[in-house]
Amino acid sequence: MQYFNTLPTAVTLDQNGNIVTGIDLTARASLIPQLSLQPMLFYQYTIQEQDLPENIAYKYYGDQYKYWMIFYANNIMDPKGDWPLNNIDFNVYLNDKYSALATANNQSVNAYCQSTVYGYQKIITTYDSVSGSTSVKTVYIDEATYANTPNETATATFPTGTITYQQSTNVLSILDYENATNESKRNINIINTNYAKDIENQFISLMNP
Repeated sequence: MQYFNTLPTAVTLDQNGNIVTGIDLTARASLIPQLSLQPMLFYQYTIQEQDLPENIAYKYYGDQYKYWMIFYANNIMDPKGDWPLNNIDFNVYLNDKYSALATANNQSVNAYCQSTVYGYQKIITTYDSVSGSTSVKTVYIDEATYANTPNETATATFPTGTITYQQSTNVLSILDYENATNESKRNINIINTNYAKDIENQFISLMNP
């Protein structure tokens, strides 16, 4: 199935008042929320450096035109903005966004992004010896709070075990922030091939009720 063949038609008037029928490119659909909670419905996948939606679709479904299913499974409405950039495109993105600021500071874009602070963070790590679980919470703080927040570790002992609390701080550069934002897009869901046809039929019915 090709994505654009499923889109509904739209009727509009042109500048001369004539009726024009065409594909409604604004039509959108998303997975039913209950389905997204089904663990057997998805594979977990980490997007690699040169991966494109078409490549992944061909790898899993044997059909590059099922790239739309990758977007559908992850509620991606902006393929350009929501897909991780490869190294070359990431550097182009940085240059486009920060070249004027870097020039104003007599620096290269890379040097500017590495040396300029985006924000300050407090990182709280909690380890529960009973469950063996570790949780990490990161919050943004201002510069004054950063300067007055010590790195420290404390342990609380209970009859069932101990909980270790660790507090640390971090200075986040623009480069760190942009890289983390880009990398956060790499882990996606791939619809299990056993359910792909059912999902495809659901998508068609949503687009053409």
